[in-house]
Amino acid sequence: MNPSLTLTWVGGVLTSAQYGRTLTEAVTAGNVTRSDRTDWNGALSVAFRPPSELLRLRNPVRSSMGLTASDILVCLLPADGSECVPVSDSRRRQADLRLDTGVSPTVTAGASFGYVLTEQRHTATRFSQLIFTVFGEINFSAGQVR
Repeated sequence: MNPSLTLTWVGGVLTSAQYGRTLTEAVTAGNVTRSDRTDWNGALSVAFRPPSELLRLRNPVRSSMGLTASDILVCLLPADGSECVPVSDSRRRQADLRLDTGVSPTVTAGASFGYVLTEQRHTATRFSQLIFTVFGEINFSAGQVR
């Protein structure tokens, strides 16, 4: 069972949350490999108009923020039934922020910022990334729908 919840609030604020957990076991030559994966996701979206003194836009600014966490633990249970020995412990955390707006009926522009932290505890390594993106989209259409 992987529950998910989405709520729409007054003013067009949208929130969502998801949880997932997967447990697996594989038997090879009498040994059992156990895998336990847990995932959490959350998001917040809202559209707003900035003060006209700061920025004059035809359309509201759409913003979204997301948080993600994922943990994966793998251990080996020997055939003799002793304690499960961890062989892999990986963790990942990610945060994303995105802002965009319609500049004209066919052009959308915006920016996004992200941070990712990946941790391999079984090897004592950590890796972090900062991601910044500026983008523009042009939408073309031709013909008629009949």
